[in-house]
Amino acid sequence: MDLRELRYFVTLAEELSFTRAAATLGIAQPSLSHQIKKLETDLGTPLFHRSQRTVALTAAGRSVLAEARTLLEQADVTREVARLVAAGEFGELRIGFLEAAAFALLPQLISAFRQAYPKIAIRLFELTTIEQLPALRERAIDVGIFRAPIPADDIETMPILREPVAVALPSTHPLTKRASIRLDALRDEGFIFHSDSRTTRLLDEVTALTRQLGYVPRVVQEAGEFHTICSLVAGGLGIALVPSSAQAIRMHGIAYRKLTHPGLTIDYCLGWLRGSRGPTLKAFQSIIPAT
Repeated sequence: MDLRELRYFVTLAEELSFTRAAATLGIAQPSLSHQIKKLETDLGTPLFHRSQRTVALTAAGRSVLAEARTLLEQADVTREVARLVAAGEFGELRIGFLEAAAFALLPQLISAFRQAYPKIAIRLFELTTIEQLPALRERAIDVGIFRAPIPADDIETMPILREPVAVALPSTHPLTKRASIRLDALRDEGFIFHSDSRTTRLLDEVTALTRQLGYVPRVVQEAGEFHTICSLVAGGLGIALVPSSAQAIRMHGIAYRKLTHPGLTIDYCLGWLRGSRGPTLKAFQSIIPAT
């Protein structure tokens, strides 16, 4: 029994005429008769009462008709799903992302993607850059949003954003009187950075720059999340360097100012396992604006 036989059966059951059914199907009448007999043999029971003038469904035929229609409808759905998946219009996309990307970049990308491809389901995984690399290799995620550059030959990347850095200060700090702050103005401050477990590169980058200015950042506290860091700043424990988009974190006792130091930015890229060409990945890449 195959789908073609079921389609022939359903057409004959609706027409109740071998001549009309054959014409509807665009096949010869003997071929239709052969296929119906083969289906009856496969099922082990007659599906039609036949006479020289009439064709009528048997009791078995009436019962099989409903099931046959359901199977054909499901087959049509399956074909359509396969077509949509192949076209990148249906399926699932698993995205890894940095916490920092969740402030502005990720919502913008997800909004644009859902508008363009509403039938693709999205699953999100908050992971550090270092955590995303094995997740891509193990195919636990399809694409990652992380800091660039990535020292991995098996990961292809696409730049998506260069974000400036802001200084988070207690709202009573004297430096809040300035519209922008230079890095050399922070030499006497206590810094709050991400903890080592978050494997951020920002501390190393800032340290390399401040050494050129004659000092090393004095780290007074580490924390695992930007919300926690900003809470500690608001409490007066120190200052922090954060992505500009982190200014979306609003709380009493904190102020943000632009950091004006050339060369200090946070660059984000899209990354995927080299050679991956899945249709949902291609769909996601298509909504990334050219940089």
